[in-house]
Parts: sequence; C-alpha cells; structure tokens
Amino acid sequence: MFNARLFITYDNVDYAQMKFDTFISHIAEALQISTSTRTAILNRLKLLKTALLVVDNAETFIEVGREGFRDISQTLDEMGTLCRIIFTTRKTDAVPTNLHWHTIDVQKLDIDAAIDTFTSVYKREIINEATRNILLELECHPLSINMLANSAVFNEWSLEQLAINWKT
Repeated sequence: MFNARLFITYDNVDYAQMKFDTFISHIAEALQISTSTRTAILNRLKLLKTALLVVDNAETFIEVGREGFRDISQTLDEMGTLCRIIFTTRKTDAVPTNLHWHTIDVQKLDIDAAIDTFTSVYKREIINEATRNILLELECHPLSINMLANSAVFNEWSLEQLAINWKT
C-alpha cells in the first residue's frame, strides 16, 4: 500500500532540549534529504505519493509545550495531508487538538508471549536470561520487543552483544 515506509525516532533527544529544527532534522534524515526544512520535507513527501511515517517516542516533541509545539503541530498537519503518520507514545493526554487522532492502546504481553515475539524475529540463538530480563525491562511491550529484535538482527548482534548495547 505504501511505496515508502520510514521510521523516525526521537529516543536520543531530551524533550527539554527539543526545538523545531531538531524535529525537522530527524524527519529529513529519514527521508534522506540534506536540506532540513519544512518545504524540503513536504516536497519529498509529494514525490513519494504514498508514504507511511512511523514516529517513535512522540512524547519527546509533544512535551515541548504549547508555544514550542505550534510549529511542529502545523508541520505534522501539513505532512498528514501527504502521507500517513503513526505516532508511538506512552502519553495520550497531550496530543495536539488540531490533528485527527486514533488512539490504540497496545497491551503488554506476558513473558512467554514476549519471548515468542522476540524469537519470531531473532532466530539466531535460544534466548538467555539477560535477554529475558531486557524484555521485562521493556515491560513486555510488543512494539518495543519487535524493535529490539529487529535492531539485533539488523546489526547482526549476538545475545551477548545485545545485552552490552542495551546497557550502553
């Protein structure tokens, strides 16, 4: 359905330091454009025609505050006319009112289902105790588990390497 699927994360940004330029630069990077401007992003999205943007850790820019969020909210509104956007956030009480939202509560898995979810993506080794503990730290959240497993596969990490990278 989508000819482009992009994952944009704000995990490495403290919401207290979030600025419009930081918000834009993460999107520009995901779109692989060197010009980090609203216009450049909108033009790229027009060219893509059907794109899906998954914006992870959206609370980082939602928590900027009413005044600081105005430009971000307006840009999201403009982007939303050109593509579909999925936000992941643990906070639903601060979503902007000018955008049309569908909120879906994703339930935690039990530990056995979390292990099954992880191993369905990461098929290199049998899960160890350290990995089990990481899944518990993630509160057995399915999206987080999927992202963790895909990161491990993409980076070709052993479970030992995954544990080291998780700590750092």
